[in-house]
Amino acid sequence: MILKTKDITCSLSNEQASWNAIMNGNKVFEVELKYKDINFKGRATRGDDAVWIPFSKERGIKIIAENDRYISLEKSLDTATYIQQVNSDLFPKIYNAWIDQEHLFIEMENVQNNDSKIRVPRYIPNDHKKYIEDNLVISLEEADFATNEMFKLSLNPEDEWYKNTNYKSGKVVDFHRFDRKNDR
Repeated sequence: MILKTKDITCSLSNEQASWNAIMNGNKVFEVELKYKDINFKGRATRGDDAVWIPFSKERGIKIIAENDRYISLEKSLDTATYIQQVNSDLFPKIYNAWIDQEHLFIEMENVQNNDSKIRVPRYIPNDHKKYIEDNLVISLEEADFATNEMFKLSLNPEDEWYKNTNYKSGKVVDFHRFDRKNDR
């Protein structure tokens, strides 16, 4: 499948002929990307509704197609633009976001996973600490910060923001389906 717009040319693995095939195919696949002065050949990762192309250690592009199960691409663009403007520590830095044809493109910080251990509060009984360390993706302090920040920014998150693929190094990287709630 080739996505070609005025700003970007992206060639997604030859064996995947459509967006649905990509979303149902391998999690990791080969990609070629031409964007600005960048010519990238490497691996992309698909999620439930997006493709992530980390074209450098610092930056990447997320590509999202319209999906009836979620908010519209226009609302997703509004959310991405808003997050770019507020520049919150909870989210990766967003450099650019736009809709072209049937896809939303978000150029953003490539957040590396720091794989740090969860700090378990002292009030947790010792026989529960190991379970918490092994099974929580986000610490209780980080969860408090994240939910308070989302409330402050009037953002309604989608229900999987805290999964290990969506939350890395203290940042929510899967935010494009968050909905702005201006009436909070």
